[in-house]
Amino acid sequence: MGDHGAKVSKKGFGVESASDDNLVFSSKFNQLKRKLTGTAVTVGANITIPHGLSYNPIFFGLFSVDNSRFKMGFGGADSTNILLDHLGVVTHWRYYIFYHTGV
Repeated sequence: MGDHGAKVSKKGFGVESASDDNLVFSSKFNQLKRKLTGTAVTVGANITIPHGLSYNPIFFGLFSVDNSRFKMGFGGADSTNILLDHLGVVTHWRYYIFYHTGV
């Protein structure tokens, strides 16, 4: 039985014979794996959210002050929590925590 999965090669390279360096995507490549997503609201103080990992994970935080238009946010992560910053006004957050370690 052959390999199964999905591949996309760079222009000019056949997907069936392209080396990994000449692939744009392969389902065998290591991908970010989502651990936790959620929402939060900061009102007057920063919020910490436990992530349950023993290292500093990669995370993305998106914030909105009108709960409709979201932008990349401010915050941080340590080996216990992510921190969502309070921006001086009521701030709505959407956050995504991933299993891979941050740099």
